[in-house]
Amino acid sequence: MFPSANLLLLAAAGCLLYLGWSDVHTRLLPNRWVLLYTLLFFPAQALLAPGWAIFGGHLLIGIIAFVVLALLFALNAMGGGDVKLGAAVFMWAGPQGALTALIITAWLGGLLGIIGWLPDRAVLRRLTNLKV
Repeated sequence: MFPSANLLLLAAAGCLLYLGWSDVHTRLLPNRWVLLYTLLFFPAQALLAPGWAIFGGHLLIGIIAFVVLALLFALNAMGGGDVKLGAAVFMWAGPQGALTALIITAWLGGLLGIIGWLPDRAVLRRLTNLKV
């Protein structure tokens, strides 16, 4: 593997860690970070698995994920940031990693959702116990 490919993968992992932190703390996935994570795919793909067929498979999975996640967004089942990030994650995963990505994102998304929900639940409990 090229040393620059390792740097690209490390940068992509850093973007995901920051996005997870941001989601828990602010309930937002900043567009610039999602865009950076998405754009890192292209040079990484060129270094790690060059070829139009492989690139096309990854792109197709990303597009399919975007359509499915956009439908879930339309049904108010997820946020818009999750749609953008999910499509990018699935594009990175490609056809061979799509099932693994689905399992990991479902578990981590659920875990992050619970972590973000707990403080809201505690605040709600405090507010409902207040005597007015």
